[in-house]
Formats: sequence, structure tokens, C-alpha cells
Amino acid sequence: MQGDTETVKISHMKLQSGRAAEEFLQQGHSLKSVQERILTDTLAANANCTYGKHYGFDKISGISDYRRIPLIDYQRLDKEFPGIWNKVSDLSGDRLLAYFLTSGSTAEPKKIPVTTGLVREKARAFSVFWDSIYTAHPALVNGNFISNFADSGKTERDENGIQLLSETTFWNQRMQGFQKPDRWPAGKHLAKIESAELRYYAAARLALQAPLHCMMSLNPSTLVKLCQVIEQRSGDLIRGLNNGTWGLPPADLDGVIPDVVSDRLKVDKQAAARLENETIQGQSHFQLKKIWPELELIICWQSKIVEPYLRQLDAYSSGIDRRDYITQSSECMMAIPLEDNSSGGLLAFTSHFFEFIRENETECEQPETVLAWELEEGSRYEVVVTTGGGLYRYRTGDCVTVDGFVGQIPRINFQYRLGTTSSMTGEKLTEMHILAALAAANNASICELSDVLVFPRTGDQPHYAVMVPASAATAGEKGDRALESWVACFDEELCKANREYEDKRNSLRLGEPRLLRVSDSDYQQLQAGFRAAHVGDDQYKPGLLRKERDLDEGIAILEEICAHH
Repeated sequence: MQGDTETVKISHMKLQSGRAAEEFLQQGHSLKSVQERILTDTLAANANCTYGKHYGFDKISGISDYRRIPLIDYQRLDKEFPGIWNKVSDLSGDRLLAYFLTSGSTAEPKKIPVTTGLVREKARAFSVFWDSIYTAHPALVNGNFISNFADSGKTERDENGIQLLSETTFWNQRMQGFQKPDRWPAGKHLAKIESAELRYYAAARLALQAPLHCMMSLNPSTLVKLCQVIEQRSGDLIRGLNNGTWGLPPADLDGVIPDVVSDRLKVDKQAAARLENETIQGQSHFQLKKIWPELELIICWQSKIVEPYLRQLDAYSSGIDRRDYITQSSECMMAIPLEDNSSGGLLAFTSHFFEFIRENETECEQPETVLAWELEEGSRYEVVVTTGGGLYRYRTGDCVTVDGFVGQIPRINFQYRLGTTSSMTGEKLTEMHILAALAAANNASICELSDVLVFPRTGDQPHYAVMVPASAATAGEKGDRALESWVACFDEELCKANREYEDKRNSLRLGEPRLLRVSDSDYQQLQAGFRAAHVGDDQYKPGLLRKERDLDEGIAILEEICAHH
């Protein structure tokens, strides 16, 4: 979670805006001139860095002239300027603060430089976001929050002593001064609890003893897991609220929870009674509003890609408004949500300079771009940014749809990552990750599965399925035990290949993968549906990973095998 400067929304219909949000909307009347100014300022500030000198930033006379510089992405920049990510002064004139680590499109994480300029640009969008939320929900101004309690807070340092960390951890560290105990009952010290299960329990126990006005997490999967922990551990939580303890056996807590966290525990018999009344009625799910009567807003991603978790969250959150989180990547801000109960938001045009590539041209190496005031409603585009973080005409790989306009400001909605990438809760699995895990699992097991189809699958706990034709999923005399071992190894190797997947597995937002055996004919028919009509068998190269969820719907599953590890 990113603290008080990070999360706010506004309604472009009701125009419920405070000063920062109103100024943002007013600047939208001059969108083109604002974008031109941002580009001019960015080029001037970085004209003396190596990249700026190479492309003559000081001689660029306008947007058209700027577009003579080639479009780049992370891999291309790394290839054409070897070592540039380790010497950020080559890219930017600003001070380097840290690196955001992100999984990227290969097994190796990307290192995104965090400069003072990038922080200013991101903070500018966050201020609008929070301003509009506080205007639409004034009770939150002095209300209590619980946020990103799933964050482990882990950091590393490179050979130069620069921090390497997730963006969430970066903002948590910088905003600790704003997280006062009386408004953030779960507290910043939860990250010191290594066990994910216990961290969720501790967050629930501390939040239950206080009024709560807003729950916030980027991933709705985190909030679903919190609800499940409350449901499953209600007896322990009720005991703890009644006697001012954790409600768990002392042996389970010895040396595990820091004293600074335990010191926050209080007796709250009214909260215990609410929880007991709501969880003993035999209903399928409790209601958050019954446990926290003051709770009026949930902030988390609302895009289609996380729909499985949003549907699960629906069961707990009747009567509570939702706000989409800012559409962003480690590299940039993209859209600022401006209304409750919708997905997407207004282009963050006051933060960065934007260009866009039409969806049907994204496979081109150097496609033509269009500008923010040239976008068309209903069309899809890849986002290209120029930022104060040292990225110039940078292809993000994020595809968005233009849903409409508020004045001149485009309203955009995230759709998917370009390329063969699947992400239900931020794990961003790629074909490379699947190939690496598949090869390792085959080498370590008596099974050898090569004809597989991996896809995201919903259910009680979202997970990845590995579908195989029945004839290919045989393991001799050891049968299912060998297949269970294969699935366990596949899971372990995916964790090694992709740290985001590992994080989501460890924090229980993704369940263990399942091996699905189906008939050979059903498998072949499913694969045939992915092939374009004009592509012959000799040219068709089936991928191992699909983005579509629940591809097994309507197919008879002969056997479903879990790792059980």
C-alpha cells in the first residue's frame, strides 16, 4: 500500500472533487499544451545525460521532432546500451533513490530506476487520487484504514548499495510517518511477521478491535484471503477480542510476532459480539459491513483480469462502495480512477508525456504512434511513456481501451499485457516461465509431459491448471503419486522462475496448480480452436500458456491431480 499520497478517486459524473482533483480536471481543457510542456521540461532536465546527448535532447524543437527518436522497451534499451540500468546517470539527470524490481517478460526481473523526478510525477497522480476519495467519502479524512498487509517488506541492495525492492514496499517505507496507529490499526510492523498466514491473522485481529472506514489492497485476492482467514479463525479471533490477546496458543506466537505489534492488542467485547453474531448463523459468508458498520469503501483493482477475485469479494462486501486502484506500472502512472464501482480512470496526463500504438500495429518494431488528443473511443492501444525516471518513448507492453472522454481527457481501461502473459493477481506468468518450469519438472520426475496447456482457473481458490491429454499423462506403476510429484515440482520451478508468482503462492493468493487429464479428442479440439483458419498444421506452433480463464469449462475432466505438498 502506498500511504496517504497514493490512493484517491473522483467521479467524472458527479464531479465530486477537491482542490487537487478540480485542478486536474481544469487542466484537461488544455490537455495538448500540458503534454507539450511536460515533454519540453523532461527533455530539458535530462539533456546532459548520456542518452540525452546521444539523441540531442537540447536540439529537439517539438513533439514531431521528438518522434524521430526510436521507440524502445526494456530489453532493447538493455541491448543497445549495455549496463545502462546500473548507471542511471546515463539515463537521467535526477538523483537515483532505488530500483523497483518487477518480473518483466522473462524470468529475470526488470530493474526500474526510481528517481526524484519519477517520484514527483507519481505523487502528483496520487494526490489527485486521494483528494477525490476524501471529497467523495469525507468520513475517510479522519477515518481508519487497513492496507497492503500482505506485503513482506523485503528489500535487497545492489553492489552500489542501492535498494532493490517492490514498489509497494518503497511507498510503505516512505509513508510510514503518515500511518498513525490510531488510523492504521494493522500498522507498518506487520511486514516483520514472516508467516503469510499469521500476517493475515494479525491484520484481522488488530483491525477488528477498531472502527474501520476503508480497506485497501492492490489485489482483491488479498482482501478475499483476509475474509477467508476471519471466517476460518473466527473462534480464535473472538477469544482474543474478549481477553485482549491474540487468541492463539502462546507456543504459536513465541518469537514470531514482534512486541511492537502485540502491544497494540486491546479488549473489544462489542467487536467480539459482532463477529460472533455474524459467523455463527450458518450462512455461507459473513458480511464485512456487519462486522465493521463504519466501513464504506474498498479500494482495489477492478479490471477484468482480476474478475475471479472480485466475484469472491462480492460475497462479503454487500453495501460497500469500491474504487479501482490507480492504473500503473513500476515505470509510470497511466490512469486515475474518478468514480466508485467502475474500472479504469482518466489518463494521468499531468504526470508523464504519453504516446499510443494502435493494437493492430503492436507487433511492428517501430510503429507509428498517436497522441493523447488523437485517441478514438472504443479503440485499443499500447501505452508509450516518457518519464522523469529516465524512460523515453518507452513501450510499456500494457494494452488499454479508450472508454470515452471527460472533456478532452481520455478515460482508459487496462485490458492485458502484450505477448503471451497471464496474470490473475499480479504474477505475470509468461511462456518463458512455463517452459523453464516444464523442463525442470520433466528432468526431476519419472514423468515427462510435453503436450500441455497452462491457463488460469478460478474456483474456491484461483490457481493455474495444467491440462494434458490422457494418453500423455501416464506414469507407469507409480501412477498418481508420480503425477502429484510432477505437479509439486512444476510449482516449485515456477516459483524459481517468477518471483511474483512465488509471492502470490506464499501469500496464499494463488492456490497450488492442478493437473487436469482430459480425453485426447477433447484436448485436440480445444487446441484446434486457437489456430487461425489460414494456418496449416505444418505452420501451427501451439503455445503452452493461454490468458483465457477456465478453458476446461464444458470439458469432461477425467482426473484432477494436486501436489498435496
